[in-house]
Amino acid sequence: MKTILAGLTILAADVLTKYWVDRSLVLGESVPVMENIFHITYARNEGAAFSILQGQTLFLIGFSLLALGLLVGFAWRFRMDRLAYLGAVVAISGALGNLYDRLTYGYVRDFLDFRVWPIFNVADMAIVAGMVLLAVRVIWLEREDENGSNGNGGTHGVDR
Repeated sequence: MKTILAGLTILAADVLTKYWVDRSLVLGESVPVMENIFHITYARNEGAAFSILQGQTLFLIGFSLLALGLLVGFAWRFRMDRLAYLGAVVAISGALGNLYDRLTYGYVRDFLDFRVWPIFNVADMAIVAGMVLLAVRVIWLEREDENGSNGNGGTHGVDR
């Protein structure tokens, strides 16, 4: 249950921060938090990561739904594996946050601007963090298999 609550908290943080930025700034406005290092900059992304696939909203919605289906399946398959389950739930939360934007507005609202990287949001961070956790766990599962364990994750109980 704690993992589900963490996922809901991430989703809420994404939706609320985007709402705050949408209501507090005009599109393109940038507020320095640490001058030339970190700004809150309101941007809209009609594409995917790094603004690729601009204007391909229907494709990106379909891709998001497919990714969500795969992540839910992965979470279910590895529900007894704490790290895999957490990674999947965190990634699901991020995917839901950006999917909500695409379905509601036709674009994703971004605002975290480190000046040396494309502007992003909380959902983007969740997707990356969740996928990193999943990658770490997959590598870990491969090592368990090489060492003779069954690698099903059943020995790493999860507190949901």
